[in-house]
Amino acid sequence: MKFRVVEFKRKGRRLEFNRFIYNGFKMGQNGNLYIKNKKVNTTDRRRRFFYLKDFETGRYDEEGMPVYENDICQIIGDVMGQIRYIKDKGAFLLVVRNGHIKVPYSFLDSNEVKLKLKGHIYEKNRG
Repeated sequence: MKFRVVEFKRKGRRLEFNRFIYNGFKMGQNGNLYIKNKKVNTTDRRRRFFYLKDFETGRYDEEGMPVYENDICQIIGDVMGQIRYIKDKGAFLLVVRNGHIKVPYSFLDSNEVKLKLKGHIYEKNRG
């Protein structure tokens, strides 16, 4: 399963999004992230660097870019939503308007709905 790593860097008392890292990390069978056989910080937000992992959904947007968990996508006009993995369902869903509407990927596939990437949840100003 493909994934990207989200790196946050401590700025004073808070963490700020630093960058995405696509290569160099391995994921253990227990779900922990490793780089060069060293476990990286995915739990303690007080440290200088903090990492999260976003899984690739297997879908691509209109321009051929892969869509990852926690990306913000636009469908059908001005409808915007966040791609989220729901553990209970075992699936990726497009969540619209603070979780009130959840669009399963099977609907997007069967109706050939195109996604347009607008950004990700880690940006301050998504415009």
